[in-house]
Amino acid sequence: MKKLVSLFSPEQGEAIVLMPLTRVLAESITNVGSLTIFPPGHLHLDPGDATTIPRKGLTEVQSQITGFSFEIFEDLASVGFCSRIDSSQLKTHDHDSDITLLSKLAGFAERSFDLLRLNYCRLDLPDTLPGPVGVWDIATPYVGATIYFPDQNSWCEIAGAAASYASIVAGIGLDLYNCHTSHPPSDSNGEVGAIAAHALSLLSDAMHARNDTAKFVRCMTLLEFLGSPDEYKQWKKLKGEIACHVATNKADYLNTTEELRKFTSLENEHNEQCGYRTLVVHHGKFIEDILPIRKNRRDLFRKLQNYCHAVINDMIENSSMSWDEFANFRAQKKIELGVA
Repeated sequence: MKKLVSLFSPEQGEAIVLMPLTRVLAESITNVGSLTIFPPGHLHLDPGDATTIPRKGLTEVQSQITGFSFEIFEDLASVGFCSRIDSSQLKTHDHDSDITLLSKLAGFAERSFDLLRLNYCRLDLPDTLPGPVGVWDIATPYVGATIYFPDQNSWCEIAGAAASYASIVAGIGLDLYNCHTSHPPSDSNGEVGAIAAHALSLLSDAMHARNDTAKFVRCMTLLEFLGSPDEYKQWKKLKGEIACHVATNKADYLNTTEELRKFTSLENEHNEQCGYRTLVVHHGKFIEDILPIRKNRRDLFRKLQNYCHAVINDMIENSSMSWDEFANFRAQKKIELGVA
């Protein structure tokens, strides 16, 4: 276990956390934000040189029956990072406390994976989605972590039903070759950074939707949030807030807003509703019925992802702004496009 210190260089009081990762192709060590991803079998962990943290009997049994152990890292990739964890509290944890900690650790790692999904995954191609952090068997809801405390040369394993996700079985997952990202945005960057972080999480939720209708609804929810994160606005007022990030000129802006009308609320020449969102949300239709040809649905999701990417990328680049400053940034974009 001691060799982990040289791999992570933890600060005083920090623990090193290792969690399994499925549906990735990792042939070498890859850094993603503050995370380090190791190929299967790379770590060769030997806990013999470290003491095991004593746990409450029932808590340890509940963790053990999940089947998790550090030996899983011989067959699966692993993701590692440093975190401040109180080892004394682990000794008194009940199983619910373990699950709370696992959710927190997986949530921290998922923020970097949200950014990875933005840059390297597609709404229309779930085949490339990596598995949820901490999960080693997509047939179960279990999440596991090996935690090492360098200051004490002690370690423990915790596991429990902390995952809630849609199982993606298509494809082989994400090839991490040349996949690198910076640190994900957060509230420490600024108000817009916090908004961007939540938007990335919503995009990941859309990518993991169980069917195309659920995916479409989640995409529209994300676009509503991107258009106006602090208050509800009708779509006729939101279209321009999205289009100004996508368009390169006035004609492009007008074409984009018209396309967004088709995706949201639009009446045909017979005064019948044909807007996708209205048909799905208010008329109970399925996007699979509105667009029965799979290629057309894939085209739709590529366009929606393009809209989401354009806004989120601008938010990330301006994450230190307040929301009022970002609203002014949008207003300036519209002026430059000649639509203000």
